[in-house]
Amino acid sequence: MRFAPLLLAAFASLAQAGTREACSDDIEAALRAVDHKAAIAGEVAASECRPWPAAPARITAAVMAFETPGRGEYDREWQVVIALVDPGQDKVMSSHRVAVQGDATTFIGPDSLSLDLAPYLLKPGVRALGLRFSSGQYSRSANSRAGSPLRLYVPEGQRLRPVFCQAMGWQDAGLGVIGQDPWNEATTTLSLTPRRTEGWQDLRLTDQVSRHAPDGAESKPIPSHRECRFSKGAYRCAAASAEVPTDCDPAGL
Repeated sequence: MRFAPLLLAAFASLAQAGTREACSDDIEAALRAVDHKAAIAGEVAASECRPWPAAPARITAAVMAFETPGRGEYDREWQVVIALVDPGQDKVMSSHRVAVQGDATTFIGPDSLSLDLAPYLLKPGVRALGLRFSSGQYSRSANSRAGSPLRLYVPEGQRLRPVFCQAMGWQDAGLGVIGQDPWNEATTTLSLTPRRTEGWQDLRLTDQVSRHAPDGAESKPIPSHRECRFSKGAYRCAAASAEVPTDCDPAGL
């Protein structure tokens, strides 16, 4: 089982590089109407649609962000919908919708949302849909940054329930400033372990941590591991350190 991290990371890379399709007008209409009480308005700020690997001929995984109209440049908000869709019937099978408020570090642009279709088999018969978020804005004077977060959703009837969220990498300069002072940086991979908690597969996060200097010098990455176990409806992961923001993404997807 020692090769599991490498295998899942490879699957994730292949999934990210797989068939990428623009969302059709019919799928856009279905996602706008996911709340039957009121259709979602606004321009499409980001979108991605891809065949769902569990049933690629009849189910499409989709994510779209609609920018709320009437907001100013510094008061932006987006309605984000991630869903499994039956394109033959233009029907949303399962979905999750959330409002994302923009701020100094949170901004949704065309490349901010990316579906991750790696085989996240979290329990027998349950495959999770992954979503990675990358903000278009970061503070240049930050002393700590979370990398592109990965969130996993599992279908439960008409709902996609979020069960996991972690920053897949981080940077931390302590009391200094990243790029101006020495800082630690990690890239993170996710793997399944053979153990289970409450019927759900335990997960392992592997951080490859390296030390960076302003002059470009970089130490050899040193791996460290963290365990994630299912508890009270979601995965709980050990923190990399008390200072590093690894728990979830700033957008709250």
